Amino acid sequence: RLLVAFNEAQQPWSLVPSQVYLTLGGLYSKLHRPLLSASSAKVASLQPFVTLSDCLGGMVLVLDNFHHHGSTEQDILPQVAPYLYRGLSFTKVSEAGITHYQSLSYQLTFGLSQLFYKYKMVKCA
Repeated sequence: RLLVAFNEAQQPWSLVPSQVYLTLGGLYSKLHRPLLSASSAKVASLQPFVTLSDCLGGMVLVLDNFHHHGSTEQDILPQVAPYLYRGLSFTKVSEAGITHYQSLSYQLTFGLSQLFYKYKMVKCA
């Protein structure tokens, strides 16, 4: 219903689809539907006008849902790989060789490398 309302009243709202899907993911999370929440986060990250904030928000949704349902906090879930990778694309914006989000870029790269190593994809790491 939220998506139908968004599509029907899209003109007066200043929301982009990624924000609507993240909101929907948050609602699914509150209803204890981790797979639907993760799916909404994934759809949000695939939208054409996605932002770094949307990618990080989707990753938080996935991590929160799966850590509350049996995973430990030390686990890096394979479901977060697309968010890590997409988030890295936003951190590569540079002026005169200086990267703006250096510490964030480092953390995203480190997380992605750990994930590749964990699943024995050492060449990718």
